[in-house]
Amino acid sequence: METIFTLTLRTLQQNKKRAFLTIFTIILSVGMMTAVLCGGWSMLRFLQEKEAVYGGDYAYRIELTSQQQAETLMQGKNIENVSLLRFAGSSFYGEPSNKNLLAIAEINDAFVENFYLEQYLLEGRYPFNENEIVLTQDFIDDNGLTFSVGDTIQLLLGTRVWDEIDTELYGLVNYLGDRESFHPDTAERTYTIVGIVSEMNGSKVASDFNAYIGISNNETNLSAFVKCKDISKSIYAEAEENAKAVGGIVSAFHSDLLIYHGVTAGKGAVKMIAAVAVVILLLMAACSAMISNVLSISLQERIKQLGMLASIGATSKQKKASVTMEAFLLGIIGIPLGLLFGLGLTVVVLAMIRISFKDTFTFGMIELKTYIYWLPFLLGAISGIGSLFFACKTPGKIASKVTVIDTLKQTNIYQVKQKWITHGKLMSIFFGIYGSLASKNIHRNPKRFRAITLSIFLAVVLGLSLYSFSDFMLFQTSMDMKEDGSSYTDVQAAVPYKDLATAAKAISDEGISADISYRISRYMTAAFEEENINSDMAGYFINGNFAELYVVGIDEEHFRAICKENDLNYTGYDGKPNHGILFNHATGNYGTSPNRVVVGSPFVLENGCKIELEYGDDTNKTVIVQDIVNGNNASIQSQFVQDRAVLIVPMSFFQWLLNDDTAIELTINTAQHEEVAECLADTGFFQVVDVASTTENSRQTYMLLKMMVCIFTVLMTMIIGLNVCNTISNTIDVRRSEFAVLRSVGMTSGGLKKMLLLESVLYGMKSLIFAIPISLIIHYVMYSMISKGMTPFVFYINWGAYGIAVIMVALVVVTAMLFSLRSIEKVEIVKELKTGSM
Repeated sequence: METIFTLTLRTLQQNKKRAFLTIFTIILSVGMMTAVLCGGWSMLRFLQEKEAVYGGDYAYRIELTSQQQAETLMQGKNIENVSLLRFAGSSFYGEPSNKNLLAIAEINDAFVENFYLEQYLLEGRYPFNENEIVLTQDFIDDNGLTFSVGDTIQLLLGTRVWDEIDTELYGLVNYLGDRESFHPDTAERTYTIVGIVSEMNGSKVASDFNAYIGISNNETNLSAFVKCKDISKSIYAEAEENAKAVGGIVSAFHSDLLIYHGVTAGKGAVKMIAAVAVVILLLMAACSAMISNVLSISLQERIKQLGMLASIGATSKQKKASVTMEAFLLGIIGIPLGLLFGLGLTVVVLAMIRISFKDTFTFGMIELKTYIYWLPFLLGAISGIGSLFFACKTPGKIASKVTVIDTLKQTNIYQVKQKWITHGKLMSIFFGIYGSLASKNIHRNPKRFRAITLSIFLAVVLGLSLYSFSDFMLFQTSMDMKEDGSSYTDVQAAVPYKDLATAAKAISDEGISADISYRISRYMTAAFEEENINSDMAGYFINGNFAELYVVGIDEEHFRAICKENDLNYTGYDGKPNHGILFNHATGNYGTSPNRVVVGSPFVLENGCKIELEYGDDTNKTVIVQDIVNGNNASIQSQFVQDRAVLIVPMSFFQWLLNDDTAIELTINTAQHEEVAECLADTGFFQVVDVASTTENSRQTYMLLKMMVCIFTVLMTMIIGLNVCNTISNTIDVRRSEFAVLRSVGMTSGGLKKMLLLESVLYGMKSLIFAIPISLIIHYVMYSMISKGMTPFVFYINWGAYGIAVIMVALVVVTAMLFSLRSIEKVEIVKELKTGSM
């Protein structure tokens, strides 16, 4: 065995180029696996920490009725500590208003620790008892106060009640004015200010309050947030067991945090882990196949050496050990370097993500960074060892069966069959003798041909599939965006009709420049004659002739703006609430096939026609369609709905529906969208959505996905391209005798290059013949899943991506062939023929 080791080592030293390429393949394979695992682990840890900081570091919440229950709970099963929270009540520091409202919570030391409240502390400390208080700096500034640590404040705590529904208002619910009443609970008390904090908007739980006092020993109605020593599937049973032991009730599980630990009440975590395992196994299989291909080529190169070993009595076991030994020696170098390469790649990629998407991946006191943990590196090393183990199986088996006769016949290299002799007729027509030889050559060793084409096939299918997924997801997001990536509406809010003036005044008083539109919308149906129905969109209609329209009433100023934007004459609508504009366009499964998404105009109507709208059982309204816009209007469709025709009318059309409590939609366009959303929320409006922020977050998320896909695709292309280059290079080295024969019968160096370049073209063409159709099938499957699960859209193919794939394949195979041609430019005919006859 020592002789086999020495011989294998010397063989690698003599062919340093092949050894280097093989080691580089192993480094890239192991590095990619390690980067995927280490990057995934770092992302998971970031999400765990982010949720712990934002939502609290606890597993479940138990509602208790006494402090004694909390002390007993601390002795429960698998409990590290318990954070206590109690809503002490509300107080107004002066005349009731949002500005001087205090929502006061009682907390213990564990709550400060587990909810990471220290990051909000500006000066002082958190309270130790019920006589000490912490206030927010915003409360002090908004009320023009000069409080500092050590001062005292007198407060009257009580309960705020929403009189209309007789409900107690919890936490920092905006002041409702005449709709609420305040009920004092105790006499006025004096508190010592021991700390000043910033607003805690970064905490799900603590952000409900703006003042905090220490918890007393005799309080009731406590919320206990339980932090566990270990998080596992048994946590659900443990929670119920601990709650029962102290007489409490489990009110909630911190599911957002638990899922990042792989724990869910259902089978979601199992499926997620199984999906990750499948991806890892597929990557291992791909790496194993590529390394196996490299070792197989090495075997072809060493076939004469193995034949000589067989001639002097080497056993099958010893010949097989030669291949295994080669894989072992290459792995000793390649695997550790691959782990280091994977770590470096993870650091670089995560740094790029953190810099490019700072708002998404920096949260308070934490940020996305590389976490070094033994498990990803162990799995990366195991993947490399496993890949090498399975990679040398087939070459080792072949090596064990090599005989002296096989060496002389070179049956491992050339497996000529009669039917292949006739191959190449089509190539010979276009490229002459060189095309014919190229076609015949690739059939002389089908295993080599399949290895190269399979590598290219995997790269193309994987790259195009990942691109298709990210492209469809990004397209979904862009459907609600302008061309520059911004949203059509920055802020949306639902307010009662009677409060329209209040909302506008609140924004104006803050000095915010904003364009405010008032809207009311309803789905309404109408019946249409057969001649008014577009037969190509018959699926839009119900029971043959009924159709649903999205009817929008809009304020006069913005109705006028819509007319101007679409080159329509507003004078035809002035003072006519029953005249409207029909945007005759819809996207959905409305074609002849129920699964086919189509885009078009469902109605065949003319300007001035009447539509009888039905709303409910007894409401019918007639609208005269003054103008019809048949083409797609991205601005209108994106602001309202994509799947229905939109009918725009003056808001006065809905006078029959309007009363003081009717919900009116405010759409606000402003550069200060965050300030507007905060202003409306502070004014007491509940349903406020910062659309601009939400849209930007979605866009960043899918841009991140696309960037990750690109990085992964580049890595896979590098690995497979290197594999193809290695395969072709070593194949040419093995065929030097063949080239010498061709040169001896008159083939020039240029003709030899032409023949080999045509071979590379055949490799690429054969790969693409299978890869492109398979990629298109996967492309359509992804489209169907995303279109059905989200907003429907028309199927499309980005042929540019497929064109790039074809170009990349051509570059890889041609570059690999040109790189390898340098080794045969100076083939010495006599020398190579003598070597081949040995």
